[in-house]
Amino acid sequence: MKPVAKSQGKGIFLFRKLKDIMDWKKIDNFVLTQDGTRSEEQKDAAQVESYVAQRYIENPYLINGRKFDHIKFWMQHNFLKLNSNKTELLLISSKSTLSKTHNLTVTIDGTPVSPSTQARNLGVIFDPTLSLEPHIRQVVKTSFFHLRNIAKLRPSLTRPAAERLIHAFISSCLDYCNSLLYGISSTSLSRLQRVQNAAARLLTHTKSWHHITPVLK
Repeated sequence: MKPVAKSQGKGIFLFRKLKDIMDWKKIDNFVLTQDGTRSEEQKDAAQVESYVAQRYIENPYLINGRKFDHIKFWMQHNFLKLNSNKTELLLISSKSTLSKTHNLTVTIDGTPVSPSTQARNLGVIFDPTLSLEPHIRQVVKTSFFHLRNIAKLRPSLTRPAAERLIHAFISSCLDYCNSLLYGISSTSLSRLQRVQNAAARLLTHTKSWHHITPVLK
């Protein structure tokens, strides 16, 4: 039994059977003062205080060894707000294991959260199999968007100015968290290589029928 108006473990009672709760409630209703009557404060407390019956979980859901409500309290204490409606759940495993997982829902701070197909963390898009395909698609899409805009300005730019723009918008995008791309498939790697090749051709005015490898060196 947990009192609604209290926190940090205050006023909690543990019971094994429903009968124990009924007996405890009867005893609580007959707590009297020395003259055999209830004080006004006791009467008000008996009328106002409400309890919530919760089931004890032997293996609660933990995040870094802490219960979720402890993390929420820590965030509030440090002037941070935990938005449960924007919380994402990502299951990471092989395709065969993920295919066996159905209708999984985790309740976080009273909000049901279902597994997502992808989740963004610090600008990197993760997927359940850690193939990083969604992240690579986004990098390629964003890079070619900036390359098209730079291409429109290239006739009016000096080479140093164009180089600074390419480093600012293209190289920084390719280099960001690129250590996570270690071990990706050659197909995914070739898509990123095409972005780098296109940037080099734009900077050096290299024609599409010329080899770009000597330019990159």
